[in-house]
Amino acid sequence: MLATRCPNCLTVFRLAPDQLAVSGGQVRCGHCNAVFDGNRNQIDLPVEPSAGKAPASVSTADDAADARRSLLARRNAREPALNPALSPAEPPLRKLSDPLSNPQSALREGTAARSAAIPPSHTPVAASDRKPASRGRAVRSSLLGLLLIILLLGAALQYAWWQREYFRVVWPPSQVAYEAVCRISGCKLTPVHDIDLLQIADMSLREIDDPHHLALALTIRNRVGLTLAYPSVELTLTDNHNQAAIRKVIAPAQYLSDPSLQDNGIGPRAQVLVGIRVDTTTVPASNYRVKIFYP
Repeated sequence: MLATRCPNCLTVFRLAPDQLAVSGGQVRCGHCNAVFDGNRNQIDLPVEPSAGKAPASVSTADDAADARRSLLARRNAREPALNPALSPAEPPLRKLSDPLSNPQSALREGTAARSAAIPPSHTPVAASDRKPASRGRAVRSSLLGLLLIILLLGAALQYAWWQREYFRVVWPPSQVAYEAVCRISGCKLTPVHDIDLLQIADMSLREIDDPHHLALALTIRNRVGLTLAYPSVELTLTDNHNQAAIRKVIAPAQYLSDPSLQDNGIGPRAQVLVGIRVDTTTVPASNYRVKIFYP
């Protein structure tokens, strides 16, 4: 019977030669799970005493175990004891196993055990290390959202300025906001052009000196609380068959006594009197029509 000693924990095993031949000499210690060459670590056991004599000592395996324990005790006496609170947790010991029948399996198990004991070269990124990256993405998303809001707000303001006359008509309180913007930016808010908000309150046509020189008197009323622009006036003279004989268009600069008043417009709920002279030459006129409009 052969015997081999584990070089790691000094445990002695007895094994048959055919076991070493099957495993190629590679065995695994049943005490510390270390894989070693059984042929290289063979030892000679003392000759066992005859059956008739009483054994003078314990078995070789017991002697080897005692020697191993003595060696470990002397080693522990020389080395300082580890702090139990800081010592790594040891895996539970398994029962002593026989020599391995498959050397490749033994090598794989030993390699796996060593790989589990050795920490990997690249450690996973901790959650605290990922916080700066996630915080940066959150900041970028917030900035993009803020930029989108600013762009939408700018587009809405641009549209509100482009449709300022419409908003001033449908929502009169916006007039105050537009006037404040113009005071800040130095722009000029022009009167609203909406012909439906004007009304011809009164009109009359009379001769001056002869039938070919006429004077039109026209009263234009502003029906809303906004300043409206002066409209153009269209005068149509008709003959006895109600056919248009003369059509004249008079711009505000022609019928206003002071053309600079055109920029001021017709004040809120105000009315203005317009006087227009018309020369019909030799065309006789029996009736007329008046229309106001914005070109």
